[in-house]
Amino acid sequence: MTVKEWLNRGYRLEREIRRLSNERVKAYERIFERGGHDGEKVQTSKTNRTEELYARYLEYDEKLNERIDELYRVKAEILTAVDAVEDSLLREILIARYINFQKWDTIADMVGYDVRHVYRLHRRALDMTEKMIFDMGAETLGNTVAGKITQK
Repeated sequence: MTVKEWLNRGYRLEREIRRLSNERVKAYERIFERGGHDGEKVQTSKTNRTEELYARYLEYDEKLNERIDELYRVKAEILTAVDAVEDSLLREILIARYINFQKWDTIADMVGYDVRHVYRLHRRALDMTEKMIFDMGAETLGNTVAGKITQK
């Protein structure tokens, strides 16, 4: 895993959280739907169906809460690594991208540079972050961090 992939873990979790949240909303709405059989009468036990729908909703809710907890843990790991970068501009770029999930043009506007220059600064920030992770070692960032990142 590269340092960029390691930093992007939060973004991937954020997307999964959005998907699970949407599915949870749909599961909740299904509990309270009326009809839905195109006018056909279907012989089923309403209680069993409602219980199944509610159980599905609770499954999504549990998965969603697990992923949110994981996202907080991942963001804390990322912040620990990013905080070790001494240059405040590079830290700002890393936080905007990997903690706040902002787009490159938004980050460029925020720091007052052209997007291409922000890409170059980002590359420098990634190199510094990678170095910091290996310098700090697994004891500071958690045993899984330094071992997961492949150094150039």
